[in-house]
Amino acid sequence: MTNSKYLAGLVGPVIIVLVLSETINFHIWTTNIPPNTYLNGILLFVAGFSIIHVHNIWRNWPILITLTGWFYLLLGLYRVFFPEAQQAPAGEFTYVILTILFLVGIFLTFKAYGRKIKDTGASKTSHGLIFLLLVLSALQISLSTIHLHVPRTIEFDSSIPYTEVDGYKFHTEIFGNPDSTPVIVVHGGPGLDLQYLKPLKDLSNDYRIIFYDQRGTGLSPRVDKKYLTMEQSLKDLHSLVTNFSNGKKVKLIGHSWGAMLVVGYLSKHPEMISQAVIVEPGALYPGAPVKEWVEKVKKHELFWSIARYLPSYPFVVKEDGQEGYDYVGTKVANRNKPGPPFNCEGQDLPPNIFKRFGYESFKSLIQPVMENPDLFTWDLTNGISEFHGDLMLISSECSILGYKYQEKYSIPKLPAQTVHIKAANMGHHMITLNPEWSLQTIRTFFKR
Repeated sequence: MTNSKYLAGLVGPVIIVLVLSETINFHIWTTNIPPNTYLNGILLFVAGFSIIHVHNIWRNWPILITLTGWFYLLLGLYRVFFPEAQQAPAGEFTYVILTILFLVGIFLTFKAYGRKIKDTGASKTSHGLIFLLLVLSALQISLSTIHLHVPRTIEFDSSIPYTEVDGYKFHTEIFGNPDSTPVIVVHGGPGLDLQYLKPLKDLSNDYRIIFYDQRGTGLSPRVDKKYLTMEQSLKDLHSLVTNFSNGKKVKLIGHSWGAMLVVGYLSKHPEMISQAVIVEPGALYPGAPVKEWVEKVKKHELFWSIARYLPSYPFVVKEDGQEGYDYVGTKVANRNKPGPPFNCEGQDLPPNIFKRFGYESFKSLIQPVMENPDLFTWDLTNGISEFHGDLMLISSECSILGYKYQEKYSIPKLPAQTVHIKAANMGHHMITLNPEWSLQTIRTFFKR
């Protein structure tokens, strides 16, 4: 029995850790690498065989140790001989098996460490252990029963419309006659998606309107952070312009971060664009515009908004591995907090306007700049003087990136033909909140 308690003290906590971690990380088995699965199988086989070799008892509670040994031995054999087969699919049966195994781990841990001190009852250590085991049990049951979701990307849902260029499938939504002049809409962020700019689809009466989720955002597939760069974003935009241009010049509309990309694109490929509308771009070059923007944003700290939703992370169902942080980011992006720093008092976006936030995109492109503005090294206006088409800048009255900011930092760097329009009594999201005014202003400009 002493030997059984000793093994219970080893096996119980190991089971608890393994089951909890596997429940949280089901997604790793959907894209499992066979060599890793094989190695995992060898380790499980060795662990299971070792337990059976020293403890093959089939009576009373120690039988649970023996059964655990056989379970891991058989699971190890399966993963060794079938490393390419599906492993641990997320489903009710798997959750039940893992929960039962977890409870075995709880029981064995209690048997090993929850002993009494003589005849005086449970010790203080035992009370603490019982509390810990109850908390862990509640967590495991919650993980097995509470499943939060974010929308799936094209990688996992083939019904989502997309345009494939350069081997990458961008989620796209296209409206209007294919023979009409293309207008490509570039959304903000980085990390947001195309949904909030959908009022612009009413321009499809005259143009072919193309919305796309940028790489790693919205419903476009998630990618490694090495592909989440300014250079890649501009390259992606060029690929889409080339794809939809049919050899002709196209028009661009960019909002916020998207407006920054449009300016950067005009600087690199001025010959591809006939007209462009930029709506309240962020900083276009290093130095003062970045520092002022960061300073103002930091006055409206988002820490508590993030902290509010972060406990949801373990309960988010994962396939590509980024769903957890995307879920938190989407909740924060959709928070209903009207007014400054980007909108007028009482103004805010409609609830749940964003489908899925691309946290890794935000983390790679902007979060470092928020911590150290000197890391912003892009001069997006370098070459903009070569653009001779029509350019309109729209900025609002209320936003920290509004009319005064744009007059101070953007206008001096933009081409002389730039038309600057002030959106009175509006904020950063005038396209979403004031679509009639925005559409009329853009229509008038495009028909020049």
